[in-house]
Amino acid sequence: MTPLPSSLVTYFDWSQLAGYCLPSYVPFQITVHAYHMDVLSTVIEEGASVSILSSTVWKAFGSPHLVPVTQNMLAFKRGTSQLLGILHKLPITLGGKTIYIDVMVVQGPLDFNLLLGRDYVYIMGALVSSLF
Repeated sequence: MTPLPSSLVTYFDWSQLAGYCLPSYVPFQITVHAYHMDVLSTVIEEGASVSILSSTVWKAFGSPHLVPVTQNMLAFKRGTSQLLGILHKLPITLGGKTIYIDVMVVQGPLDFNLLLGRDYVYIMGALVSSLF
């Protein structure tokens, strides 16, 4: 017996899926709005313990004040990145909802402009999936 649909439950009809939309190795990228501009190549990564902003985008924001940090950040592949500081309460707007999170500003070449980590995902109450 199939239960009746409820407005409190979200479900997917697996038989209606044509196939996977994105390969599993493709990062989940979106565009968000922060300060006065759109930030392209934003990656949402539930596995990242911190949110990271590229120094290029930080400069485009007008180089707002950073709280200094003394340590470097150790990346997943054991390489280090030079931290310029922490940007407190970066306003990030997505889908009409604005939240404020602290982001680490990193010097050097990155594959993204903004990486939104666990802190963002939890505040938004989001589930990240490239399957749908």
